[in-house]
Amino acid sequence: MEHAAPYFDIYDFFGYLLPGSIIYGTLIYYGYTFNIVESSITYLLTHAVYGPIIFLFSSYLLGQTIQIMGSFTEQHFIYCKNWLWEKEYPSKSLVSDDEKRCYKEDFKKELKEKINNFFGLSTEVPDQTKFELCYTLTIQKGIGKRVEKFLSMSSLYRGLFISFLITSIVATLSIIQLGVYFNYCYIPVSFCVITILFLMRYLYFGKRFADAVYRDFFVYVVLLEKSKTESVK
Repeated sequence: MEHAAPYFDIYDFFGYLLPGSIIYGTLIYYGYTFNIVESSITYLLTHAVYGPIIFLFSSYLLGQTIQIMGSFTEQHFIYCKNWLWEKEYPSKSLVSDDEKRCYKEDFKKELKEKINNFFGLSTEVPDQTKFELCYTLTIQKGIGKRVEKFLSMSSLYRGLFISFLITSIVATLSIIQLGVYFNYCYIPVSFCVITILFLMRYLYFGKRFADAVYRDFFVYVVLLEKSKTESVK
């Protein structure tokens, strides 16, 4: 069996570090603004050695938490039948009967046939299960570099979306507590705009990820069938 080489993408690392650092900075700002941070903690945070270590460690842990929150948000609020954005995952919508979101009918039909024939599946097997099999195959055969990149980008933007959403809420609460509504109202508004932009990028790369899985699988099967035909000749 072929195995893919160990894969590392810089987006995987920053997918935890960047969202976590944003929340870290937000918490520090809130703590200083309302005198919650004590002098002893200030000394550690500003120390030439301890400061960067605390920053990196805390940001990474916070990033892990943010990604967990992002996964929960994705399942219950983003790809949800009763939600505003997407009714179902791109892995389902691309092969669904929704003409605005799915592949062209001829490609969709041929793709489903190749998936069913390759894995020996019936038409009753859920599309999500078929997608997961296609994804596993692309990784095992080492043909999923593009797939992994889109997945990492989607995860990165999901984390940034959640972190800026939290920052927007904290900024709004801070302005309300400080009573400076009109002077600094542009700050939470700016954060909200950035939040929406990151949400849109997250949804975009999520769809690109699903599309890459299907297309890479399709190309792999076509080339495999072609090689078998040529070997018979």
